[in-house]
Amino acid sequence: MEISRPREVRAGKTLEFAKGTTVVGARGYAFLSGITGRDPQSGNLVEGGIDAQMDAIFRSVDGKLKEMGTGMENICHIRMDWTDSRGVMEALEQCWKKYCPRFSQDNPHRDPPALTGVYVKDLHAPGMLIEVTVIAAIP
Repeated sequence: MEISRPREVRAGKTLEFAKGTTVVGARGYAFLSGITGRDPQSGNLVEGGIDAQMDAIFRSVDGKLKEMGTGMENICHIRMDWTDSRGVMEALEQCWKKYCPRFSQDNPHRDPPALTGVYVKDLHAPGMLIEVTVIAAIP
């Protein structure tokens, strides 16, 4: 399977994330939706703000993708709905470092997937700061 995530250059600066993803030779795709920062044991939102919720989300995404026969490195697109964008990108970078170093800013060959961020007034539970949808290719 071959995945390409070209990044555009605007005004002499390379954009942070791909604007699209091309996949050739995938056996299929995994679609995850409604992934939130809940503790899998209690079902309660984790405490600790955006950093803790983002970590819970990507720990869940990592596990679910593995169960579906793929992994974080095969993510094609992420959609994040957030109630406050402050700290979101920093929390995401920490998750990349932990769960998928290939996408981290520390990687000189970095090729993060396409990302859509959407501000929403509220999510479906009090204190919920972010909800994530992921599409990943299955090799």
